[in-house]
Amino acid sequence: MVIGDQVVSYWRRSEGFLHNVAQGGVIDKESDPEMQTIGRDAVTSLCRCTGINLAGFDLVFPGNCKEPVFLQI
Repeated sequence: MVIGDQVVSYWRRSEGFLHNVAQGGVIDKESDPEMQTIGRDAVTSLCRCTGINLAGFDLVFPGNCKEPVFLQI
């Protein structure tokens, strides 16, 4: 999430297919801190280029890839 200059990251996790919190997903702010840093850096770079200052981002890291793929803003 981006609010002004603040970038917050977390994982949404669940046991099933649906990861949203309303349907049983949980917020995990602690796991994979290195990947969260990579994701925050990618979001920050995109926001600098586009001027976005209020948005939620969904990213994935496919396979063993260390570069995130943006799914939606």
